[in-house]
Amino acid sequence: MKSALVLGAGSRGRAYADYSLSHPDELRIVAVAEPDESRREAFRKRYGLEAGNCFCDWRDALAKGRIADCVFICTLDDMHREPALKAMELGYEILLEKPMANRKDDCIAIAEAAERSGVHMAVCHVLRYTPFFRTIRRAIAGDQPDGERRLLAHGTLLRQGKLVEQRRDESHDPPEVVP
Repeated sequence: MKSALVLGAGSRGRAYADYSLSHPDELRIVAVAEPDESRREAFRKRYGLEAGNCFCDWRDALAKGRIADCVFICTLDDMHREPALKAMELGYEILLEKPMANRKDDCIAIAEAAERSGVHMAVCHVLRYTPFFRTIRRAIAGDQPDGERRLLAHGTLLRQGKLVEQRRDESHDPPEVVP
């Protein structure tokens, strides 16, 4: 059985922690860090945590050292770098909620630290099963009933199997084809 510390008790943190309720022989949640007191208390009750293992701040939780096998980093998107780096320093296996980080240099720092530390880290991309992304997959595979293979997703246009970057400004210049 693995034990987990959850940093961030919002919807993603709860969703990942819920695995422990349906698979108690595989995962046990042992601690949480959540700044919102009502969320933290609800999380404590739901997962049967001791009050001493409930923290207001991720820094306080990680200051205890390694108190679990792994950590779920589900903090706000712009708060992933510091807890990820500290968790790696402590030897935690990491499940990092997407996005990995909001800035390129933060992504690079996290990836390089993971490589140096040798810990396992996974970035969670759970949208691949949503209807929107299933539609994209069918379009890319050419499975659209009407044969139309053009769609807009994350600022990228897919036309005839070629990625075309959409400009974010209001100009009417033609899009650039990405090789």
